Amino acid sequence: MYISAATTAASWSSAAAWSRLQSSRTKLAESISAGDVAPSTVTAIRATIENAAAQVSRIESARANDVARIRAAHQVFDLYV
Repeated sequence: MYISAATTAASWSSAAAWSRLQSSRTKLAESISAGDVAPSTVTAIRATIENAAAQVSRIESARANDVARIRAAHQVFDLYV
């Protein structure tokens, strides 16, 4: 993932995807604890968890690739906080 003017903070940060993952895990635990949950609901929540986990992995992988590319090119970048 190359950073450009079109790249938003949400696409570069895995925080939003991580938040969705944690929210889905909590929702699954609450649904199972309720006891009277439909199997289709559990299946849907599990699919959401898998999708969120995959998104976190993709973002983190893209970030790692960018860092490796920058280091390999001996580029320097500044982070302003």
